Amino acid sequence: MDSKRKLSSSRSIKEKMKTLSGWVDANIQNQFIVDSYMKFIDQLNDHVNNFGQINLDQNQFNQIQQKIKSINQLPEYNEPILIQKIELSEKLAEKINEVKKRRKLNQNNPITMAYNDLRLLKKPAVCCGKTYSSARWMYAHINVSHEEVFIMDDQGTSSDYSMPIVADQEMEHIDRYDADHEMEHIEQYDDEQEMEHIEQYDDEQEMEHIDQYDDEQEIFDSENESLISLNSESESDSELDLVKSECKLIKETKDKLNEQEYSKYSKLVRKILSARIKDNIPLPSIIRLLPEFIDGQEMRNIRPYLDKITRSSYLQYEFIKTMPKFIEPFQCHMFNRRFYYYIPIKNIIQNYILNEELIELIEQENDENVSEYIKLNGFHKKLRLTIYGDEFGITNPLREYAKKYKVYCLYLDIGNHHQPTTKSKNIHLLMIWSVHDQKLAKKSYEEIVKPLCEDILDLEKNGITFYSGEIKKRINICLAHIVGDNLAVAELLGLTRSFGRAFVCRHCGARYCDLNRQNYQGPMAIQKSFEEYNDELILLTTNKKYISPFGIRKPSAFAALKINVYQIAPVDPFHDFAEGVASLIGEKTLKLLKNHLNSSQLKNRLKSIKMINGNIEINVEHSDLKIRGKGSQKLELIMRMIEIFPEMIENKPMFDLYIATKKFIFLMYSFSAVYNQEMENIVKNFVQKCLENEISIPKLHFISHYPLLFKFYGPLKYFSTERYERKHCQLKNFMQTSKNHKNVPYSIAQRHQSAQPFETEIEYENGDLPSTSHPFPLRKSIVRPLLNEENLFIEAKKFKVIDNKIMVNGKLFNTTPHDPDFIIFKCEIINENFSIPFEQIDHNNSFLFKTKDSSNISSSFINYTIKK
Repeated sequence: MDSKRKLSSSRSIKEKMKTLSGWVDANIQNQFIVDSYMKFIDQLNDHVNNFGQINLDQNQFNQIQQKIKSINQLPEYNEPILIQKIELSEKLAEKINEVKKRRKLNQNNPITMAYNDLRLLKKPAVCCGKTYSSARWMYAHINVSHEEVFIMDDQGTSSDYSMPIVADQEMEHIDRYDADHEMEHIEQYDDEQEMEHIEQYDDEQEMEHIDQYDDEQEIFDSENESLISLNSESESDSELDLVKSECKLIKETKDKLNEQEYSKYSKLVRKILSARIKDNIPLPSIIRLLPEFIDGQEMRNIRPYLDKITRSSYLQYEFIKTMPKFIEPFQCHMFNRRFYYYIPIKNIIQNYILNEELIELIEQENDENVSEYIKLNGFHKKLRLTIYGDEFGITNPLREYAKKYKVYCLYLDIGNHHQPTTKSKNIHLLMIWSVHDQKLAKKSYEEIVKPLCEDILDLEKNGITFYSGEIKKRINICLAHIVGDNLAVAELLGLTRSFGRAFVCRHCGARYCDLNRQNYQGPMAIQKSFEEYNDELILLTTNKKYISPFGIRKPSAFAALKINVYQIAPVDPFHDFAEGVASLIGEKTLKLLKNHLNSSQLKNRLKSIKMINGNIEINVEHSDLKIRGKGSQKLELIMRMIEIFPEMIENKPMFDLYIATKKFIFLMYSFSAVYNQEMENIVKNFVQKCLENEISIPKLHFISHYPLLFKFYGPLKYFSTERYERKHCQLKNFMQTSKNHKNVPYSIAQRHQSAQPFETEIEYENGDLPSTSHPFPLRKSIVRPLLNEENLFIEAKKFKVIDNKIMVNGKLFNTTPHDPDFIIFKCEIINENFSIPFEQIDHNNSFLFKTKDSSNISSSFINYTIKK
């Protein structure tokens, strides 16, 4: 029993030491090395106290000791407990014996090739008339009967493809073979010589080499070809996976494979990594499918490299780092051993943002085709940066733990496009940190974003170089907008952060008591200059009793950039309307509908429609009817109520609030809308109807400013933040598949950066577009207007690819106005099989529905939701 405990303890210690040695060589963060080192020394001390001594690789042990001593010299790691562990390790070093090195196999020998096929592809191997299904028993046979297969230490072979491999950090090496199973294997050995050899393995270190052979998990070590176990059932993509010494896989692969083989290898690795990172296919599934990719004689040279990289998260990350567009997160110190991460903005702009099309847009800008805000600040003909900031939870903790499991993110977007980019791949992670760490470190936002501000200052001063063919161009850059929900913007800009009694409108200075006053209009902040903002800050610092009329409390997080806080933050239609007043309007409308329909009819009607964003929770039976769901669900419900309840058309006076809302959405969510008196009237009427229905909240007050803000900033839909909320979902998915909650900011940053190169490498093959790449859902009654044709809509039935261009195939409808209040068009099919390039249709969804008139005749209509 003691021998089993000793063997198990010895294995675990050796694996932990290999882990530490790998971390030291890979130069990962000191905090991981120190934490694991202290556990390693405690375990080593227990083993020595119980069993007296241990066989270890002394070179590895000394390497770890040197690294720890150098870390201990750093101020943040000069701790008494670490000094005690170092002193204890010096005493334990006397009890360490040097391990024996295993001999290498000649990779050109047919026996070795058969052994490798058994080890890698699980193909039974035949040797000396015996069939082997277990690699470890075949190795024992080779060790006894085939001395010629081994090579001496001073020999070499050009075909030796042994490479380093990575195993999971906290894996426990358990003897998977119980006594009966072991005896079953031993009884198969009728060769007395082999049995005699196996029984001679009483040395702990040698016995371990045999026991480490597992049919499911085995791979070669770069130094001595010993086998280490790999836990394929668990997956961790954080730095805790970096457990092996210097990774030479990429270089060795390029050196030992010819050009054609390496091209095939690289293509397969990219497909595997794309499936794993982008599509969240787990590593065990990829490993099980791997033999399908690498079987065949032509794959013999590629096979060992592909097998190794698919089993190692660290090697996969090393491969991704060789991709031209990869950007590694930069580590910034928060406090003690806690860090936050910054992805350099210059690299993002160069690798992912600048292109010929964008440069052409910038060069075409002039005083006539930009907004008043851009013109006033001299931002035209510059690359305009938009920064979004907000926090979100990575789990769903209760009460006081909510803040502990939140991260704060800054995203980068570009404001030069005619329409904002809505895909997550076009929104770039800039910074990420733990909200809990920030609180413990007592760091301000200004301190945290300092690295970002320094880079932006440099970009504003020097611009950035772009090569258009052989022409060198200097692109000027500016920070144009800071966006987010109202509370996040207030936090970043140093404004009053409240929707309660302390509320102050950052646009006009209105207080909470002014919310019910429809015509209240104070002096607009957008008319104030940076000098006036600076004077306001001076008043705040010199007079502690001074109260800013626009809610300014302190300098902004971006004070180093000398931004005009009065102008830099436009409104957010998504949080003002979809996450704000939309649910209140929906509740009021449904309560009116309950006068015409009972609760059961209401519920059935709501279930009958195919909602794009999923069904929304509405407790129609309850007297205090409430709508709960995401902002996108609430917005869709409001837009599509006329489809669900066409009875509203016959009772217009009763539903005047809904009519005002429909017109507001149609105009204010459009990119083609222009400021005019009609817009003033629509917004004014919408606000008035809300106040008449006792809807008076701060977000409605923000909406009352929309016409003037539209005139100043241009279409406000540009600044709607729902696309950033989708980016949050992407990062949450990365966190769920990472399975590492020790350093959450790093895990998310690393996995996001690993995915970005694959997001930008999408190339479609001619034919039907895969469903995962559809630009919008099919079979959801969605129709979209054609951009260059009046009154024409298309209902997509299929997406096809022709020369890497997406084509939309479907039914073409011609429309005629039917009801201008509800913005409904009567439609008829004019082409059953119409095809058009995707970029020639509008990006907003309208909806096809059928209803019956008073004569019980069914007709088709289109609910035109947002002006194209």
